Amino acid sequence: MKFRIFLITLGCITLGIVLMFSWSAYSYYEMIHADDPIVPSLTVIEGSAKIIRGEIAIDLETRDSYPLETGDAIETEQDSIASISWPDHSVTRLGPLSRIVIHEMIAEAGYEKLQISFSLKK
Repeated sequence: MKFRIFLITLGCITLGIVLMFSWSAYSYYEMIHADDPIVPSLTVIEGSAKIIRGEIAIDLETRDSYPLETGDAIETEQDSIASISWPDHSVTRLGPLSRIVIHEMIAEAGYEKLQISFSLKK
């Protein structure tokens, strides 16, 4: 009988310790990720693509990634695939010979204000 009470007590104490560490670890995770930047970027999965920023063209090859800004135009080449990671962590995939223009990208920390606008030109 005493052994059973000992096991139940030991189980409750172990469960309490695990719950305390879980809560503490999650609080730590929130703290270190609270200021993560919300930076949109283009990643070329296969082939090549370019970002046209004003009069500058930024060429990217397979597995290259580059941050995006409002006003950028993105073009993929023949037999190319690229993906855009937006400020809200959503993803847009671009197929071969695509062209989009980014009109607006606003994302505040905590996502209180979120506006993304782009148009598919080709």
